[in-house]
Amino acid sequence: MKSLLPVNLNDFGQSLIATPIFLSNFLFGSENTYWGTISELKPLLHTWSLAIEWQFYIFFPLLFFLRKKIIIFIISIIFIISLIINNFINFNNIEIYISHHKIRFDNFFFTTNRMWEFLSGSLLAFINNKHKKSYNEYFSYAGLLLIILSFIFFTRTMRDNTTFNIIPVIGSCLFIYFTNKRDFLYKIYTNKIFLHIGLISYSLYLWHQPILAYFKNLLNNHIPNHFYVLIFFLIYFFSRISFLLIERTFYEKNFLFRKNFIIFITLSIFVIISTGFYLNKTKVDNSIIKKIESIKVKYPNLDIVMAAQTIESEKINSLILNLILKIIKLKFIFGVILMQGIYF
Repeated sequence: MKSLLPVNLNDFGQSLIATPIFLSNFLFGSENTYWGTISELKPLLHTWSLAIEWQFYIFFPLLFFLRKKIIIFIISIIFIISLIINNFINFNNIEIYISHHKIRFDNFFFTTNRMWEFLSGSLLAFINNKHKKSYNEYFSYAGLLLIILSFIFFTRTMRDNTTFNIIPVIGSCLFIYFTNKRDFLYKIYTNKIFLHIGLISYSLYLWHQPILAYFKNLLNNHIPNHFYVLIFFLIYFFSRISFLLIERTFYEKNFLFRKNFIIFITLSIFVIISTGFYLNKTKVDNSIIKKIESIKVKYPNLDIVMAAQTIESEKINSLILNLILKIIKLKFIFGVILMQGIYF
């Protein structure tokens, strides 16, 4: 919280309100582009994709009350409509004003522009495996190549344009559909390292943005390269802990339907949303901004960003050692508890 400026704290409050009700994609889409500098400072920016997933998963299972042919037909129609909307309707050009305030839309965050990506996997699941090609390994290599090329050559402009998403989506479909246990690629992505990363990938996704945003806010969005070693370590460390203590617990399906758990989740959502309303109503103190502006006028040649970054870097350098010592101590405590549990 201390690393957030008052304005960013108000924005954080809004994201606390929108995230538990699965509407954060519309909130972030109305504020700024995903790859914009301002967006990088938002701790809960990554929840936009989780919001779309939940919007999809809430309604999609209702289709399975219908016959298989009808399900495939409906999925195909929605897939085509979503793909058309994604390629031919530009929500960025739509302007809506509420109380003289412009409401911004963004294709990147819109559910309709993402639905076809989910449904491509749904359609793939309905395809009969008996129709696989004899030389399927070549198609799996082609799919992997499309994914890698998208990762390397997609510029920020291309990433904002969701039309180009069809390239990695086709690549993913080819890789999933045509790869089997006899292929060389199967042996690569089923090794222990990749399986481990895949196992904790959800926790990695949940932790990466808050930790990155914290350091970016702390260092004025200028993170020195050597700090990324610490950042990656923290992301992995917290992801591993949350996977072991929280995520793995939910593998027990009956746990989700227990009365105490439902009450706990309901109260947690209430507390999070209430905190969001409180932070959103917090008055913005412009004194810091005014002081910065006065310093700029008095010392026009002073690079305030670099000065602030240097000061914060010195502070964090002193904190790194303390943090590492605390982590080592924490691991030691976990080890003692584990040994006690074993011998008990």
